[in-house]
Amino acid sequence: MADCNKGVQLGPDNALAYNNRGTTYIDLENYKGAIQDLNMAIKLYPRFAEAYFNRAICQYHLTDMDKCKADLDTVRMLYPDFWGLQQMTKLRSDYYGKMGWEKWYVPGSNCGN
Repeated sequence: MADCNKGVQLGPDNALAYNNRGTTYIDLENYKGAIQDLNMAIKLYPRFAEAYFNRAICQYHLTDMDKCKADLDTVRMLYPDFWGLQQMTKLRSDYYGKMGWEKWYVPGSNCGN
């Protein structure tokens, strides 16, 4: 974390530095802290698909599926072939199924709609 903090200090206008610290927060399961840094990364570079994807991971763990879906939709728009998009969309869909929200759940699909 010290290296990530130093990166942000040295480059306070560097979206990648905030994204990297955000992913470190995710590894530490500090999802709210990660969201703060990922919000800053997105503010600095609004087309940063990886930051939206990482924020979707946080929203998933905080069970805010509407925000998770919004971030995944943004990733899909910016970079349709993003490496983790299908997996994360399926996780969100499976979550809806477990919660009994059948209208959002498509069994065995990679579609969360």
